[in-house]
Amino acid sequence: MSKIILPFSQQMQAAIKDGRKCCTSRTHKKGEAGDIFSIDGQLFRITHIIEMYADSVAKELYGAEGFNSPAGFIGWWTANKGKFDPVQVLQVHFFAAVLPVQSVGFVSAAKV
Repeated sequence: MSKIILPFSQQMQAAIKDGRKCCTSRTHKKGEAGDIFSIDGQLFRITHIIEMYADSVAKELYGAEGFNSPAGFIGWWTANKGKFDPVQVLQVHFFAAVLPVQSVGFVSAAKV
């Protein structure tokens, strides 16, 4: 487990903070499962990484990517990454917020 830098646009940071985005597709792996990254001080852990064709990501994971439709994902990709190639293999990084550890009080059971 390592702390990594995983950059996001302001739009994608907002989607993550709002709970609308739980994965990010990249052309190359940016870490490993268990790696930690932060956004504005909030920690997130990569839970797993899978390979998918870009077209499948657009059709099946647009919501998890923070978009309302496949066209929204494709439009963002084209505007920010260049040409959208439906058969390009992408590395889809799933992640979850790391919740702070809270202390738990224990009550001992008395013997009967």
